[in-house]
Amino acid sequence: MINNYNRLPIGKYIDICAIYADTSLDDLTKQVKTLSILTDKTEDDILDLPILEYQGMAKEAKFLEASFSIPKDAGRIGRTYNLGKWKLKPVSEIGKMSTAQYVDFQHLCDDPLHHLPELVSVFLIPEGHKYNTGYDIIELQDDIRNTLCVADASSLLAFFLRKFNASIKGILLYSKLQVKMMRDKSKREEMMVRIRQAEMSLAESGDGLQMLMELPRPADVVGM
Repeated sequence: MINNYNRLPIGKYIDICAIYADTSLDDLTKQVKTLSILTDKTEDDILDLPILEYQGMAKEAKFLEASFSIPKDAGRIGRTYNLGKWKLKPVSEIGKMSTAQYVDFQHLCDDPLHHLPELVSVFLIPEGHKYNTGYDIIELQDDIRNTLCVADASSLLAFFLRKFNASIKGILLYSKLQVKMMRDKSKREEMMVRIRQAEMSLAESGDGLQMLMELPRPADVVGM
């Protein structure tokens, strides 16, 4: 039975969050469905368990009642990640991301909890390949969903979010300095408006992904 976030695949975490967000289910049903996911047993199998065994499993599932927080010093990531048949290399420099990667990242930021596997697949690329080229990205996302644990996914995304924000902030700061030297006042004001809009967009993306640094308890997730 899965009894901690280091063993809980992100796909199962998302499924459990969906269960606890379903207001049509009573607490006992939610618990049975959750135990079914954590043990890979059917719901009928869970209901057929002796009461003491059931209570023991429910106790082991208590880890879900606490929010998962990655360590503050989680600034290091592996050079490669082996997930099933995949040998994946993390993006080393945000500035070398392709336009497609950047667009996908921005789109997925709108709903990060639902798209954890897809977000990870933006930053973990099969060795010897460019992003979404020469491999089946849907298959990769499925394997990430089924094998990458919540702890590793959170650390990876927190690492890349910090690098992404730092990179974009640097670009925007440089852009501001360049715009201030423009002689055309109307053009200068127009460009400053665009930069402020970009800063607001960056802040909103950061707020959306901040939850990945302190994942909520499944019971606190709404709108699934």
